Amino acid sequence: MESSIQARSSECPIYQLFETFGKKRTLHILQTLSEGISSFSGIMRRLPQINSKVLTERLDLLLEKNLIIREVSQSKPLKINYYLSPEGKALQEQLNQLANRVLSK
Repeated sequence: MESSIQARSSECPIYQLFETFGKKRTLHILQTLSEGISSFSGIMRRLPQINSKVLTERLDLLLEKNLIIREVSQSKPLKINYYLSPEGKALQEQLNQLANRVLSK
């Protein structure tokens, strides 16, 4: 019985949403990127409570979900920056609207 519940919940969009954004600091990273901070070190400075291992995992997750774009410069020294993808920007706008609606009551 439990495996059928797990199978159904993993197919549920709300469940999948919480699996992604319920992970610690994921929403903080999205917000930081929306503010124009794009380098790994810049994100680390903005979010001092996150360690590099967790930041790497969250960035990989957001890349996998196509919510951010990773850009590698061809210049030396090599620079890697992260930006919200169009999907990530749309999601950030929707999250801001939801937050405003909920917090205005």
